[in-house]
Amino acid sequence: MAFLEATDLQLHYSSARGPVRAVDSVSFTMEEPGTALGIIGETGSGKSSLIMGLTRVLPRNVAVYQGNVVLLGRDIMALGADQFRRDVRWKEIAVVFQGAMNGFNPVLKIGRQLAERLLLERSHSRREARREIGELLVSVGLPNDTYDRFPHELSGGMKQRAAIAMALTLKPSLVILDEPTSALDVSVQAQIMNLLKRLKSERRLSMIFVTHDIALASDLCDSLAVMYAGQIREIGSLEQVLLSPRDPYTQELLASIPRLHGGEQPHFVTGGPPDPVAPPTGCRFQDRCPHVFERCRVEAPSLFSTDESHPARCWLGEGAPP
Repeated sequence: MAFLEATDLQLHYSSARGPVRAVDSVSFTMEEPGTALGIIGETGSGKSSLIMGLTRVLPRNVAVYQGNVVLLGRDIMALGADQFRRDVRWKEIAVVFQGAMNGFNPVLKIGRQLAERLLLERSHSRREARREIGELLVSVGLPNDTYDRFPHELSGGMKQRAAIAMALTLKPSLVILDEPTSALDVSVQAQIMNLLKRLKSERRLSMIFVTHDIALASDLCDSLAVMYAGQIREIGSLEQVLLSPRDPYTQELLASIPRLHGGEQPHFVTGGPPDPVAPPTGCRFQDRCPHVFERCRVEAPSLFSTDESHPARCWLGEGAPP
């Protein structure tokens, strides 16, 4: 039984021009607990919308929301909204959202905000909640007095640690992190990444790490999924995707990274992503792909490969074009 399996997940938004296909038939599997899946791609590729689809944190303008998400053998998409809130959200799946440093109530102390769910669950007395949250704050590298401090008294890195502690409050099986280091300087980024690696190792914590930074993903993740225009373009182990990329989009992303050694100059992916309201017929990467041929323009490739552990969404996987 896989730890997490998403099948044909779709999340489209209503707009004046028609449905925006933010997540369009996405499927992936995390086989083992205690592993980390990285989701990489350009801004607008659907990464954050995928998180909202997995956690059912949905805006009001949803046009289509369907698919299956099975966590530890349980189809959480089949649960009613109240049951999902009681049984899954924060207990089994917790999220550190992008911009989480500004996600605290400025007039409440940090400890009170973290302890709130423990008290609402009526599983802890106030004294027990204070003790447990204090230990949790220390475990993520914060000082003992953080419990009684207000958010404005913490630095950016300390707020990010507190946001991670909040996600861990109810000991979830899976933590999803959406660009958790995007607003931090390089030295604090390194500290947060070391914290995540320690939590993954010591607690066998499963993670989905969403980022546009391939270097950060490679530091934490066991496998990578590459998203583009609402679809997964390629998925496989870290070594497969980084060392033997099969999809032209992945190849172009990797070619844009500066190298410390070697004479190759980095180059940018030309053009821009397609219109999510009216994506092109055929492959969605066709207008930017250096290997495009006629079939790409008339027939959309599925996510396939002769090696099931490393599929890619490209007709070149079937061999050279005719």
